[in-house]
Amino acid sequence: NLIKTAKKIGYYKKNFKNAVKLFAAIALLSSVFMTASCNFDNNFSVVDGFIGGEPLPEISDIGIRDGKRVSYHIYGYEKSLGYDYLYFPKGYFDVPYISLSSLKLISKRFFGIDYEISSIENGFKIKYKNTSVILDCSTQKITFDDYDEFFGYVGTAKYCGVNISASANNKSPVTFDLGKYGIKMVKKSGELYLPQQIASYIFYLPYQATFVYNGIDVTLIDNSFSVNLDSSFYYSFGMQKERSKVLNEFNYRAMCFLFDNFFGLKNNTSNYQTYYPKTDFNEYVNNNGKLRALGIDMFSSDPKVADKALATLLNYVIDDGGHTGFVSPSRYQKESEISEFIQNQQYDKRINRGFKIYYDLLEARNLADSPTQEKLDAWLTKNALVIDEDSKTAFITFDSFIYNNLFWMTEDGEDKIKKLDGNSIDSIVGQFNKYPSDDKAKDFVNADTVIFIVKALYEIAQYNSTHTGNKIRNIVIDESCNGGGSDVACEAAVAFLTYAVSKTSYTKHKTNNTSGAYYDISISLGDSAQYEFTKMTLNGTTKTLDEWFSDCHFYVLTSGFSFSNANAFACMIKESCPEIKIIGQKSGGGSCNVVTTSLPDSTVFRFSTSTEYVKKLADGSYADIDDGAEPDFEIPYEKFYTNENGKITRSALAQTLKEKYPSNF
Repeated sequence: NLIKTAKKIGYYKKNFKNAVKLFAAIALLSSVFMTASCNFDNNFSVVDGFIGGEPLPEISDIGIRDGKRVSYHIYGYEKSLGYDYLYFPKGYFDVPYISLSSLKLISKRFFGIDYEISSIENGFKIKYKNTSVILDCSTQKITFDDYDEFFGYVGTAKYCGVNISASANNKSPVTFDLGKYGIKMVKKSGELYLPQQIASYIFYLPYQATFVYNGIDVTLIDNSFSVNLDSSFYYSFGMQKERSKVLNEFNYRAMCFLFDNFFGLKNNTSNYQTYYPKTDFNEYVNNNGKLRALGIDMFSSDPKVADKALATLLNYVIDDGGHTGFVSPSRYQKESEISEFIQNQQYDKRINRGFKIYYDLLEARNLADSPTQEKLDAWLTKNALVIDEDSKTAFITFDSFIYNNLFWMTEDGEDKIKKLDGNSIDSIVGQFNKYPSDDKAKDFVNADTVIFIVKALYEIAQYNSTHTGNKIRNIVIDESCNGGGSDVACEAAVAFLTYAVSKTSYTKHKTNNTSGAYYDISISLGDSAQYEFTKMTLNGTTKTLDEWFSDCHFYVLTSGFSFSNANAFACMIKESCPEIKIIGQKSGGGSCNVVTTSLPDSTVFRFSTSTEYVKKLADGSYADIDDGAEPDFEIPYEKFYTNENGKITRSALAQTLKEKYPSNF
């Protein structure tokens, strides 16, 4: 969404005022946390058994003469967005450094964040809002006095008609020590220089974005990144045949730094997932024979060997349910070989417990034979909302959480809903009666989840208000094949459902495993003079959402594939609105936000980052939700779908619910 917004709002029209306004909002709503520090010690082997151990070259000099003018891009948008300099100290010809002045410029231009920078003894001080960051070259540490305040994770915001107010339970000072990793920042001639990739981890991953140097230019990527060999991002691939020893060393140390500080599951208490780095990453690699062999391969000068080792580690060894995974190889591989390499390193989803369940459910849907995205979308559109008069039950089905800012925002960032054709209209939530009759919920299921759910509720309420036969008394939200998606859409969907059932707001809980802070985030529907989000008008009658559904009973159908934000959705419903019953099988976990990032050699991958959904226990403590949501009523998978002479129905599911809750029917 960040990149799409930048393309549409900021750069096509060169309207930086609007772009900055949106980026500031995105910064507040982002759900990923990063931090870091700086220090230099050539002897990284202080970590026992370090598989590399060769010291990085001392940085004796750095300055303008070492600078290289580079162009900045957003991935998928080929036009340059401006130019700036990277710096290459002696011995670091393929490991770029960035100046603090450039960091300030880029932060303001891309994210609307305007730092105040001042020189102090042995370093610099960054001031932003009411917080500060000290970059001390004598200790080689970067210290945030309040990390979460600095990156905007407390405060208020609004999206999708939902008001949010986040507060942290404590101030979150964070210090990161680059010296442990043998990586150095340098102060010289009134300027500070630090490794570009490390700076990107520290200052840009909180906005779910990373800057990647591909040997020629710098590209901003986010979670929408996908392999497109026609992109300028790949133009420089294969220009060098081998990786230098310095890059090999720096690449591995950067990965240790990234996973040590930002991997969200290090402190996870769940017993479900067990084989990921809960210790320092280097110790994790060195203390296992197979991993050590992969670690040694990651130091190879042959890019194919190094990239394959990384892909194997990410795809098959770090078991976090599928959040962590290899995306694209480094710039040192030849362009002609990249597609073949990616195909050979694809994560075999069938080895994952959740995906095995998913493919079984696809078979139950009659989709097991060549389940292309077109077939999946077509089935979902047809079955997104099924109103079954005989069982007095409606089934609302969606397989991912989608937030489409093109529906919700105008060019100046105003929260306004748009139709599929882009024309501005009144609120979908409050003004359904202005929609044409052929504008159905199913039209939105693959476009925007919040609009789809509320539109589906409208159609159910409309059915009950006009139908003379059996009225719908049970509503099943089917997320059994939902692997996650947008946290914005997930949170807003919970807000609408809890209001429709009990006319209440709810509080979600998160933690930042980097800073140690916990967040209580109040989320509620809010009306304004322009929009009604808590009410629905049918045939001239206006009622609140809960009034329209006062005779209905809600359920959420989950499976072991209900992962990531689908898992969070079930857990938040279970914690905040016990009137909604969780049915089916325990959800599949995946409590952390996922972010796409890269290593200094431009290898791109995704991983579970520091921000994690948690639940608040009765004693006031918090626990992660990676173990999934236990169903209130367990239903075997074979009763999720029923094949009746080739027609897929929910008759067995409806009958099972009727036997368990007879008074609801």
